[in-house]
Amino acid sequence: MTTNNTVKNTGEPKQSIRELQFSLNKLGNQRNELVKKLDFTSSLIKSLIKENKSLRNERDGLTKNVKELKEKRKQVHDSIKEVLKESDKFSHEKNQIKTKYQIKGDPSNIKSNIDSLQQKFETEVFSFEKEQKLMKQIHDLEKQYKEAQKISNIWEQLHNVRMSLDELRYKANSVHSEIQKKAKESQKRHELIVENSKKIEDLKKDFDSCILKLEETDIEIDAVSKKLEGVLELFAGEQFKRKEKQAKHNNQKRARDEYTLKQKIFAVKEKIKKKEKLTTEDLLILQAEN
Repeated sequence: MTTNNTVKNTGEPKQSIRELQFSLNKLGNQRNELVKKLDFTSSLIKSLIKENKSLRNERDGLTKNVKELKEKRKQVHDSIKEVLKESDKFSHEKNQIKTKYQIKGDPSNIKSNIDSLQQKFETEVFSFEKEQKLMKQIHDLEKQYKEAQKISNIWEQLHNVRMSLDELRYKANSVHSEIQKKAKESQKRHELIVENSKKIEDLKKDFDSCILKLEETDIEIDAVSKKLEGVLELFAGEQFKRKEKQAKHNNQKRARDEYTLKQKIFAVKEKIKKKEKLTTEDLLILQAEN
């Protein structure tokens, strides 16, 4: 390819240089923006990974708590079953004794009724008939109370068992509520982990896309740089050739001028030999020789 053809293909070298430099600056700015985006995306990914690690630790801790609480609830339920068996046992014994001795009511309630009737008997005035009736009622209750005392121990044990049962049921409900609370917290953290994982996946896609664009931009920068380097070399070559041509032209002109001057000097000297009159131009020619 000749120089003229190259110049023709690339256009005016100075214009081509300006255009290529503009493209190179533009590509450089694009590359800087891509690098910034890569750094920012990488920072976000690292932050989300760190957050997910913390969330997983919290979730796993809560899951462990739930597992422990479920075991505790199972133990409480087992205790409830045992206490229910014990309660059934005492209830059965109580019913057997009540049937055997024809006992009606709770001894403590019978005693309260006796005390109430006695107080009424002592503080109020009754007719003889009503008084006899009241005394008989007190007597019957005292007899019933005496018989009822036979099961008072079983009744007390049954009462204690039922209290224990209520406590265990309350404890079971508390543990169950705690399980639900911990499980809910664990689920929330799991959902955040899934959400963050989706964000990380999308950010990684953006990161890979930026890497690809950065590679493409670097290829473009390399191509434009090489093209600019070629145009600069061409421009420098053209300038050198122009200077060389100008120098050659100047040398040729100087040689012609020197030859003409020598001819004129020779002519003036011939005039001097012939003792001819010299002109002003002839005198200037002699000065030029000196």
